[in-house]
Amino acid sequence: MLSSKPQPHLRDNNRKAPRTGIDQSPAAHDAPVEHAEPGPAAGANVAERSARLRSLRNLPKHLGIRGISYGGTAAVVTNMALVMGLDAAMAGRTAIISALLVIAIADNLTDSLSIHIYQESEALESGKAFITTLTNYGARLLVSLSFLPIVLLPVSNALVVTFAITWGMLLLGAITYALARKRHAAVAPELVKHISVALLAILASRLIGTYISHILR
Repeated sequence: MLSSKPQPHLRDNNRKAPRTGIDQSPAAHDAPVEHAEPGPAAGANVAERSARLRSLRNLPKHLGIRGISYGGTAAVVTNMALVMGLDAAMAGRTAIISALLVIAIADNLTDSLSIHIYQESEALESGKAFITTLTNYGARLLVSLSFLPIVLLPVSNALVVTFAITWGMLLLGAITYALARKRHAAVAPELVKHISVALLAILASRLIGTYISHILR
């Protein structure tokens, strides 16, 4: 006599699989996962952030001797020649001080603007161009102002000129030494070259001032 009770294995087969909301078929497991690719805007933002980070890392280089070499050298030679030439032209202390301030502020602005426009024409990165312009202006301003206390000394004009030339040569020698060490070049030939050019500028200013003073007498 057959039993009317269902067998255990038949009850298991008749049970329905629980619904989990996930496709558990083999095809679903084998399907590749697609990842969204970043668009052009995201790539541009990443490139911009990378450029800013590179600019920040290079900031110490531009603020170092590389950044002040042009402005510092131009200010040293210009101010030495200015003091020598105006003294030879029999100019008073007031005229010399006024000329130093014009060089430190007004001429410095025009020179820095020229450098900035040149760097923009060379397609230099805007951040680097701004930093170079700023360091050039700061270097020329500080160097030019450092000659003012010498001119204000209560000594004779001859001593003022001597002190100004000595101070300028010390500054020029320091800049030349730092640049030579940075470039791993011999210091002595660089000193001779730079000081020789500075002496030519001072001599030319002396001759011009003397000639003008004789003409205007």
